[in-house]
Amino acid sequence: MRKLLHTLLVLLLIQTYGFSQNAKTKLNFETKYYDAVDKWIAFPKQTQDSIFAYGFIYIDQTAGFTFQLEDFFTVKKDSLISLSKVDKQSTILKNRLESNTSNVHILTKKQRQELKLPNEPEWLGFYKKAEDDLEHLKQLGYHYNHIGACQNALKPLLKAYAINPHYDGLEFELAYAYNVLKQYKLAIPILEKAIKNNSNNHFFYKELGYAYANLKDAKNAEKVYINGIKVSKDDAIKCEMAVNMSQLFFKLKNKKKFKKWAAITRSYGKSAPQYIEYIDYFEKELEKIKP
Repeated sequence: MRKLLHTLLVLLLIQTYGFSQNAKTKLNFETKYYDAVDKWIAFPKQTQDSIFAYGFIYIDQTAGFTFQLEDFFTVKKDSLISLSKVDKQSTILKNRLESNTSNVHILTKKQRQELKLPNEPEWLGFYKKAEDDLEHLKQLGYHYNHIGACQNALKPLLKAYAINPHYDGLEFELAYAYNVLKQYKLAIPILEKAIKNNSNNHFFYKELGYAYANLKDAKNAEKVYINGIKVSKDDAIKCEMAVNMSQLFFKLKNKKKFKKWAAITRSYGKSAPQYIEYIDYFEKELEKIKP
């Protein structure tokens, strides 16, 4: 029961949108958890009692963003007092952080001293990698991209790219981050070099076509998507590329080209029926436009 109570409390603290602030102790819960990697942090209190969970956020190369519970503290006379409530032999200490994780407070040096915390936990060394470890850098980028923090992904991905641009999976993650950030002109040369090095990866064509399409460069987007569809063996990916091309010609009000790509989209629609709904919508909207 004790283990269950601790676990439920930690989950409630983490998976909430709640906000809490204590002016005297300067507990400002305004930091996104993905901006607090390798930091000691506290989560907002969720009860009437001033009890806060605190611990350390890090990135597990395989599992992603992780919070390791250290313990709970309360505030007395403007100081943080550890409650020493956690039985580390029976409590689940690690929690994977998801997109709905609340904002956190990064503990100051003074607050860490009050809680008798080291600069970083001893166990962190197990997760530390060499600064030029390509797999680690790529995975950092992947995990940032996965939760939508693509701006944060750029630093480790660019560092890895400078060492070995063709490292497996790296070019896609970097180009994906640039595309999400709408920096399409930065994604294009990365993907063109990636295709030159490996012309059989349909994800490269998908991202490159997406970049050109968002720049409204129909000529290059169409060329890329045609080649991508030839290369791909996945009908769902083919359908996604085709619907992206259809959407561009819809935006350009090019009915002839739209009709061509709508037919291509439908030819692969069994594997991705959700895209056919877009085609149906585009067709109805184009019909409203007078010749």
